[in-house]
Amino acid sequence: MTPEGPQAYCPPGRVADPANPDKAFCYFLEIERSKFGNYRNGEPQIIRKLRKYYEYFDSTDCEREWGFRQFRVIVVQRTEPRHEGLLNGGSHRMFWLTTEASYRADIGGAIFKTPKDDVPVPLSFFK
Repeated sequence: MTPEGPQAYCPPGRVADPANPDKAFCYFLEIERSKFGNYRNGEPQIIRKLRKYYEYFDSTDCEREWGFRQFRVIVVQRTEPRHEGLLNGGSHRMFWLTTEASYRADIGGAIFKTPKDDVPVPLSFFK
């Protein structure tokens, strides 16, 4: 993977499901701190990063490097407008998006949305 790929930032995390301890919820964490910028070919850095995760999802490379094939990408964004912009620009449930204010207020709560939400209820790690 390139420097914008999943292993370039941090190892994945795992959260156990209390109702099903044998099932782990695997994820990568992206905390967006930069301004929308670092454009290449008309795309901001966050979009390029998320594309790399999308390409890595359910791949043999991911399984070989981390021991699992499917995962979520938890994306924490600084502001609500940026959060809404990313929600409207994607199409996969692997991306769970939230804002800094939401995760600081209640990281265990139903604070996540996906770009492909056809469910009106926000998601949570534990519900």
